[in-house]
Amino acid sequence: MKIKEIHIYGFGKWKDYSIKLENEQVTLITGQNEAGKSTLYQFILFILFGLPPKEREFYRPKSGGSVGGKLIVSTDEYRNVGIERLHEKENGKVVCRMQDGREEGEEWLKYQLGRMNRDVYDSIYSFNAEDLTNLNQLRGSEIGEVLLNIGLTGSEQIYQTEKWLDKRSQDLFKPKGSKPEVNQQLQVVEELYRKQAMAEKEERSYQELKSNLKKWTEQVKETSEEISDKRNEQYSLEQMIKALPLVLEFHQLKAEMQEVNVDGSFPEEGRERYQQIKESILPLESEKQVTNTKQEEWLSRQQAIKQQLVSEKDWKEAESLLEKQAGFERASHEIEQWKERKAELQEKIEYDRKQMHVPIQDDEWNDYSFPFYIEETWSSLKQEAKTIDQEEARLDEWDSELKVDKHSIYKRKESLAQKMMDEDKVRSYSEQLTLHGQTGASSRDQTPAQLLKVYRLMWILFTMILFTAGWTIALLSSLMLIGLIATLMSGITAFCAFWSHRSLQNVVPVKEHPSAPVHSLSEIQQKLSEHEKDKAERAHLEDQERNVSQEEIRLEERKRHLNQRKNRLEAGIQEQETLYPFLTSLSIDHWEKLYHWLTQAKQKWSEIEKLDQSIKQHEEWISGVLHDLKRFYERLNWESESKEALEMWSGLRNWALQHQQLQNELSSVNEQLSQTEQQLKEINARLYVYYEKRQDLFNQAGVPSEEAFYLRLKQTETLKEQNARRHSLIQQIHRLMSEKEQKQFAVWQHPPDESKLQVQWNATKEKMQDKEKEQRELQQQVADAKSKLRTLESSGQYSELVHHYEAERSKLKDLAIEWAKYQLAGHVVHKTKEKYKQTYLPQVLEQAGKYFARLTSGKYAAVHLLEDREALRIEDYEGKVYEVFELSRGTRDQLYVSLRLSLGKTMAETVRLPFLLDDAFVHFDQQRLPVMLEIIEEMSNDHQIILFTWRSDLASSFQKVKEHKL
Repeated sequence: MKIKEIHIYGFGKWKDYSIKLENEQVTLITGQNEAGKSTLYQFILFILFGLPPKEREFYRPKSGGSVGGKLIVSTDEYRNVGIERLHEKENGKVVCRMQDGREEGEEWLKYQLGRMNRDVYDSIYSFNAEDLTNLNQLRGSEIGEVLLNIGLTGSEQIYQTEKWLDKRSQDLFKPKGSKPEVNQQLQVVEELYRKQAMAEKEERSYQELKSNLKKWTEQVKETSEEISDKRNEQYSLEQMIKALPLVLEFHQLKAEMQEVNVDGSFPEEGRERYQQIKESILPLESEKQVTNTKQEEWLSRQQAIKQQLVSEKDWKEAESLLEKQAGFERASHEIEQWKERKAELQEKIEYDRKQMHVPIQDDEWNDYSFPFYIEETWSSLKQEAKTIDQEEARLDEWDSELKVDKHSIYKRKESLAQKMMDEDKVRSYSEQLTLHGQTGASSRDQTPAQLLKVYRLMWILFTMILFTAGWTIALLSSLMLIGLIATLMSGITAFCAFWSHRSLQNVVPVKEHPSAPVHSLSEIQQKLSEHEKDKAERAHLEDQERNVSQEEIRLEERKRHLNQRKNRLEAGIQEQETLYPFLTSLSIDHWEKLYHWLTQAKQKWSEIEKLDQSIKQHEEWISGVLHDLKRFYERLNWESESKEALEMWSGLRNWALQHQQLQNELSSVNEQLSQTEQQLKEINARLYVYYEKRQDLFNQAGVPSEEAFYLRLKQTETLKEQNARRHSLIQQIHRLMSEKEQKQFAVWQHPPDESKLQVQWNATKEKMQDKEKEQRELQQQVADAKSKLRTLESSGQYSELVHHYEAERSKLKDLAIEWAKYQLAGHVVHKTKEKYKQTYLPQVLEQAGKYFARLTSGKYAAVHLLEDREALRIEDYEGKVYEVFELSRGTRDQLYVSLRLSLGKTMAETVRLPFLLDDAFVHFDQQRLPVMLEIIEEMSNDHQIILFTWRSDLASSFQKVKEHKL
C-alpha cells in the first residue's frame, strides 16, 4: 500500500489542508516545532485505524468544524482507493471508495492492512524519538532483554508483559514463601480443616443423616425423571392414536400410486404449450409454399441476362483500364507542372551561385554535406577569432601600463636616493637629540612646541601607512577601487591632523622669540622625521616594484595561453577549408552567412533531382498505360491506329456504361433471389424452432406422437391430484406428531396396530401411577431429614466452621485459578517467543547486524542471541563480545533503530505498508546520520517511507526525495 494524497477536513491545527505525495519513495515532511508534524502523523494513523470518541474530540479544530479527512492510497490490486473517516458520521466508521464507485468498510481495510491493529503497526512500521528516550530510562540489565523483544515484535511491550505476569505470579504464590496471598490462604484453610475435623467427630450422626439426605434427594430426582419419561410416552401414544386414520389413508394412497406406474415427468402446462406451438406452425407452412413459387420465376430471368453479358476477363481488364484513366490525366498534368518547377529552380540556383561567388558546379552539390552543427562550428570559429583579437588588444594595453609603472617607480627611487641622508648623519642627529634630552637644555616654554611637532609627525606617519597599505592591496588584487578609497581616507586623515594641530596652537601658543637651542632641536627633529618618511616611501616603492614583477609574470602567462588559442583557431580553420575548399576564397567573417545560402541551394538541387526522378517515373507509367489500352482495342477488334488517346478513352467508357447497365440489372435479379432465399431460410428457421419445441415437448412427456401425448396428459393430471392429497396428509401427520414420534412408531414404513397402541397406553399409565406413589414417600423422607439437620445445625459451632471453611476454600480456589491464568499466559507468551525466534528472529538479527555494522562504520560486526539468558550480545570487528548495557547511549540508539528497521523489512515482505518515522534520528551525529538516511533510501525501493522532521537540510542527503514544508 502507498499513500498518494492526504486531504484533511479538520484535525487539530489542520483544516482544509491537502498534500499530494509524488512517486518518490521517500517523502520528507519538514517544519519547525509546533508546525503540526506530529498532528499530521496522528491523522494518518487515525484514518487507517480510527480513534475512540474522546480522542477524536481532542483533535477538533479550535475554529470549529468536522473532524476527519481522507487518504488516497494505491495497492497491488486496486489503483486508487479513497479511505475516509468522519467523527460525526457513523461514529467514525471508515468508508473505502473504489474507482468504479463501489464502497467497502472496516473489514476490507483490515484485510489490506494485514489484519493488524494500531499497536502492531506502531511496533513494526512506525517509531519516533520518544521510543529512544524510553529505552534509555531502563536499567543496564534490562536493556538487552528489551532490545531482544523489540527484535521479536518491534516494541518493548512483550518484555513489560512478561515482567508483569511474573510479578503477579510471585505476588500470588511462591513454593517456599509465606507472604504471597495463596500461601497465606493455604494456612487459613488448613487450620479451618483441622478445627472442622474435630467438630466432625462430635457430630457423626450429622454426617450420616446428611449422607442419607443426599441419597434420598437423588432418588427423588431419578423418580421424577422416570415419571416424566412415562408421561411423555403416554402423550406420544395418545398422539399416535389421534393420527392413526391419517396414516392409514396415506398408506392406501401410496399403494394406489404405485399400481398406476407413471413417473410423473409430464411437462408443466403441457396442454397449453402444445396448442400454442400447433397454432404457430400452420401459417408458416403456407408462407413457405408461396415463396418457393417466386424463387423459380427469378431464376428464369437471371439465366436470360447472363446470356447477354461479355466474358468476365474482358470486363475486368476494361475496369482496370478505366481506373487508370484519372491517374493518366493527373500524371500528364503533373509532368507539365514539374518541368516548369525544375526550370524555375535551375534559374534560382544559377542566381544564387552568382551572388555567393562560390565555385560549385551542379555536379558537385552531392559531394558536400552541410549538417546542422556546421553552422555552430563556423559561428564559434568566428567568435573565437573576435575574442582572440580583443584579448590581444587588452594584453598590449596591460603591457604598456606595466612599462609606465615600472619607469615611474625607477625615477622615484633615484630621487629618494639623492634626497635621503646617509646613516652616519642620521646617527649624529640622533645622538644630539638624546644629549639634549639628558641635559634638560630646553625650557618649560619650549615643551609645548616640541609636543606639537611630535603630534604632527604621528599624523603624517599614520597617513602614509594608510595610503601605502591601500594601494598595496589594490595592486595585489587588481582592484583600483581599494586604492582610491585608501587615497580618500588618507586625505581625510591629513585634514583632521591639520585641524587638530591648529587647535593645539591656539590652546598652547609658542613664544615669538624662542631661544637658539630650541630652534636647533626642532631642526634635528624635522630632519629625522623627513628621513623616516623617505625610508617608508622607499619601502613602499620596493613593494610596488615587486607587484609589477608579479604582474609581468601573469602577463606572460596570459600571452602564452593566447598563442595556444590562436594555434587551435588556425587548426580549426584549416580543417574546415580542407572539408570545404571553396571557403579559402572567403573571410571567416562571412562563413556563417554563407552557410544559409549553401543549405538553401543544396535543398533546391535536391528538389531538382527528385523532380527528374518523378518525371521519369510518370512518363514510364503513362507509356505502359497507353500500351495496355491499345492492346485491349486490338483484342476486341476495335479501331485504334487513327485515334488519339482521348478518343480511345471515350470509346472505352461508353462501352463500359452499356455493360454496367446489364450488370446492374443482373445484380437486381440476384438481390431478389437472395432476398427470396433469405425469406425461405427465415421461414425454415422459424419452423425449425417450433418443430424443435414440439419434439422437445414430446420428449419431456416420453411419447412419440400427438395421440400418445394426449393420453399421457390424462394420466399425469390424475397423478398430480394424488400427490396433492399425499402432501396434505403428510403435513397433517407432521402437525400431530414430532419427528421422534414418527420414527418411534415407523408411521411412514407401515401403519401401526390400533389395539396394540391401546394396550401400551394402559400399561404406561399404571407404571406412572406406581412411580408417583414412590415419589411421594421419598419426598416425605427428605422433608423429615432436613428437619433433623436444621435442628443439629442450630447448635452453631459446626455449621459456622463448615460455612467458614467452604468460604475460605472457595477463596483459595479463586486465587489458585488466578495464579494458574498468569502462569498459563506467561507460558503462552514464552512459547510464542520461542516459535518466533525459530522462524523469524535469525533473519531479523542477521539484517539488524548488517544495518548496525553500517551505522557504526564497521566497528560492530554482528548481533547474536544468548539462548540461556534470552538477551542480545554484540560482536565487534575484533571478535570481542559486549553486553548491550555496556554500549554507549548513542550506540544503543543505533542498535534499537537497526532492530526496528530489520523487523520492518522482514515483516513487510508479507504486508507492504508505509513506514512513518517522526524525528527518529534527531540524536544521530553527522557521521551516522548520512548512513541512516542511505539505509532508509534503500528500503524505500520496496516500501513507501514518510519522514517527519524539523531538519529541512535532510532533503539534500537523498538522491530521490520530495519535500513538503509545513
